[in-house]
Amino acid sequence: MAFVANGRLRVAHGSTVVVERQRGYESLPWSAGKIGAQLIVHAAAVDFVGALKKPLHTGSIRSVERAQQQDMHHCDEANGGGRNLGLMGTPRTPKGRANVVFARLTEEYPEALCELNHRNPFELLAATILSAQTTDVRVNMVTPALFAAYPDAAALAAADLEVVEQIVRSTGFYQSKARNLISMAASLVDRFGGEVPTAMDDLVTLAGVGRKTANVVRSVAFGLPGLPVDTHVGRLCRKLALTVEDDPVRVETIVGSLLSPSDWGTFSLRVILHGRRVCDAKKPRCVVCVLEDICPSSTAPKKHQASIK
Repeated sequence: MAFVANGRLRVAHGSTVVVERQRGYESLPWSAGKIGAQLIVHAAAVDFVGALKKPLHTGSIRSVERAQQQDMHHCDEANGGGRNLGLMGTPRTPKGRANVVFARLTEEYPEALCELNHRNPFELLAATILSAQTTDVRVNMVTPALFAAYPDAAALAAADLEVVEQIVRSTGFYQSKARNLISMAASLVDRFGGEVPTAMDDLVTLAGVGRKTANVVRSVAFGLPGLPVDTHVGRLCRKLALTVEDDPVRVETIVGSLLSPSDWGTFSLRVILHGRRVCDAKKPRCVVCVLEDICPSSTAPKKHQASIK
């Protein structure tokens, strides 16, 4: 049985959909019109094809574990009553998958927000330094006291090391983090007039700041191109076959080449959200994932087959 979910035609247990022209569905608007093509009906088609809002009869749709991959097709606007309804097959290239991933996650998570609480670039920089090897939730429990005591770079640069250590203790590695925070603040005062720089080459010279932290600050605080690669981004990009690299810098370079620089930051934020909420490292929820039908690592079809034997 097939149904429409999240604006796309889906089959139970995430099976690939093969649409066949028969039993009264010849009126579906597609240009190539190849019987057996793997198709996904996007949101624009849902209102037009009213029959798709209810289960379809056997024979109109047959599900298969894997269908032959097809290129993207665009229907003739005349056949769609003036609408351009995108009918898209499984993308065959990393760039194609990256574009689909970006589009679907944008729909799934309309607000791409950084989960580290901050009010300015300085606070985001300090919070991101603290986020190493701990959770954003834990950092958000610590930063209110830290920023109340040290609201800017000048104040933090003059802070007592032991006091800062006690404030950030619960984030783990608190001694090195406290030293990095004070050193970072001193560098901002001495070299950048107390302000957070925007250039990557400047940011990575600060204590406790690598490319990931620098990219977070650039993309979130300043709206500049930056693709932060944390464990979630690296893991999901490999699962989606956007890259095979483990090194975060290589992942950043390769995945960045697949997307527009203006999309790097929001892509990273949405992939992180998806990794936390759906694609868990140990127990991925493939059957409810909006990327399941294009994900080479999906376990949903195999589980479905096992359940019906």
